[in-house]
Amino acid sequence: MAYSNWTLEEVLTTFQLEVTESIDIFANTEPIEPSAELMVELEKKVPVAAAVNTEKARSELIVANILIELREKFERRISLFSGIDFNVDAENGLTGVCDFLIPCVYGAATTGTEWKFLKLKGNRLSIDITVYQISYCDKILGVLASMVDQKA
Repeated sequence: MAYSNWTLEEVLTTFQLEVTESIDIFANTEPIEPSAELMVELEKKVPVAAAVNTEKARSELIVANILIELREKFERRISLFSGIDFNVDAENGLTGVCDFLIPCVYGAATTGTEWKFLKLKGNRLSIDITVYQISYCDKILGVLASMVDQKA
C-alpha cells in the first residue's frame, strides 16, 4: 500500500501508536531568519503556486525552496530526497514515492503555504495542531532546523 493510501487511524492501529494532539508543541523553537534570496523567491512563487493550486506546483515552487534553504543553513550536511521510491517495509505496506525526505523521527505535512508538524518518540505520536503559515517562514525554518538538530 502506498503511503498516501494510509489514514491516520490505520497508522495508529497498525503500529500501535498513541496520539497526542497539542497546540504549539514547537512554540519554544527559535525562528531562523530566511535569507533575502529565499524571500524574493517566495514572493515570486507563492502566488503562482496558489493560482495553479496543484500539489506538484506547491512542491516545486514553495516546499523545495524552503528545504534548500534549510540545507544551506546546515552547510549542506543534510540530504534531501525528492520523488524517489522509499520502500521501507513492503510487508507492512510502507512503500511508495516520497515527496521529500529528511532523515529524522519528525514529520511535516504541508500544502506549501500551510505547514503542520509532528514527532514520534517510542510509540507516542505528538501532532502539533498549530498551522504555520508561509508568511512565518522564519518559524517554519526554525522548526525544521530543530528537527534536524534533534532538539525539538
